Amino acid sequence: GDVYKRQTIGSTGNKPVRGFLTALSTVAFIIYPVLVYFLLDGYGVVPLAVVLILLLALRLIAAFHRDSALLWGGLAALAVALLVLTLSKSATLLMLYPMMVSILLLLLFAWSLVNPPTMIERVSSRAGMPVPKEAIGYVRGVTWVWCGFFCFNAVVSAMLAWLGVTQYWAIYNGLISYVLMGMLFVGEYIYRQIYKSR
Repeated sequence: GDVYKRQTIGSTGNKPVRGFLTALSTVAFIIYPVLVYFLLDGYGVVPLAVVLILLLALRLIAAFHRDSALLWGGLAALAVALLVLTLSKSATLLMLYPMMVSILLLLLFAWSLVNPPTMIERVSSRAGMPVPKEAIGYVRGVTWVWCGFFCFNAVVSAMLAWLGVTQYWAIYNGLISYVLMGMLFVGEYIYRQIYKSR
């Protein structure tokens, strides 16, 4: 009984720390394109690569602290990525991070279409708002729309990184992509109200 209490207290006490790490890394990732734009010429690839890998490591620790296999596997992959970035000193590789995030989200959403419930259903259920059966078709359609957005976002980000236009890359990934995402959220919300009224 005492051991269980200590484990429960310990896990509860770590929640604020994990929440802080997640929030910190999320904010840092949002401003990451701006950091690249202002710091790449002055400091080079390696310091920014170290910052990026550290942020990803914090995110991994917060997400998979209970799964040692996934945690250590992810950290090993990050170590390899850091080694590649350090040896190559390639600004293009450093700028491909937003593209990789979009591809990862695309794969997750597409996988959930083949292996339902969809990602949106899963998120809604975890938030205590299960999707009714009559709305599953609609939610699948929305999932397809998000797949299209992530595909478009990955292509544009990759093209800007490949062309090496750091300013336009930073503007798109640090501002325009979030504006487009917000427009998609708002547009879907408005259409959902119309769909419900029908």
